[in-house]
Amino acid sequence: MSVDDEGPLIALLQHENYRFRFAARLCLLVRETGARPGEWRNATHGDYERSRDTMTFRNTKYRGQPRTVPLTASALVLLAEQMKDVTIENLTVFGGTDLIFPALGKDGVVRPMYYTGALRDAKKQQLLPKRIRAHNGRHEFISTLVESSDLDDARIMALVGHHSPASMEAYKHVRNIRFRPQMEDVEPLRRAQRMNAIADTMGLVPGMVVDQLKIEREEQTKGGLKDPGDELLYSEGFLRVLKLVAERMGTTREERQRKSAEFMAEKNKDEDPIKLFET
Repeated sequence: MSVDDEGPLIALLQHENYRFRFAARLCLLVRETGARPGEWRNATHGDYERSRDTMTFRNTKYRGQPRTVPLTASALVLLAEQMKDVTIENLTVFGGTDLIFPALGKDGVVRPMYYTGALRDAKKQQLLPKRIRAHNGRHEFISTLVESSDLDDARIMALVGHHSPASMEAYKHVRNIRFRPQMEDVEPLRRAQRMNAIADTMGLVPGMVVDQLKIEREEQTKGGLKDPGDELLYSEGFLRVLKLVAERMGTTREERQRKSAEFMAEKNKDEDPIKLFET
């Protein structure tokens, strides 16, 4: 469940049809807690412990053993709104039911909500994208914890009710995203290597590529744009400029390397490298 999918669900919370409101809250609570949709479907008011802001799911997939989970601020608001919707807004429909997500059957009996039917009907009215499933939020919750938290697999499994380490294998790839800082640590070396590589290809000295890149970055920031960094080296526009610079230095590789080396030596004596180049 992407953030884009959460938008239509949140918008559905104000719909006049309480079935749609209930189904949307259930999906969002699954996203906020990682619980299975069926666990929320069977949850009761008595399962919520107000003093600790926790929810205990008793009808779990693992041998029916209860599991208690903490509720985030967002989950608490969703839960409070759902309880109010049932016990105040729709009191005449559901009476004194203890179910958090009740439904009224054709026989007049109150049962746990059939949320898949409500989601199906909302999609028929084009109120939700067809790709939205209640269970998607559970996958997204687990992926977020694996990707962005310091919780180990055992603690994540305890939160969501997984009992086999094999169940976490599907999320292992997400953890790779956390290695981005370590990958960025080697970027200074990689940038230098890239500068040398493109300079050698165009027959220039590396210092000229570095200098021209600095000039182009300054030009972009003057126009109010965000500094693109040294990664501007990959842009078509900058490579076009660099090609023109190389052509001005000469027609052969040897001539370009000699003239660019001479230019950089002169540039280092001048306080205005842009003006020197233009002249």
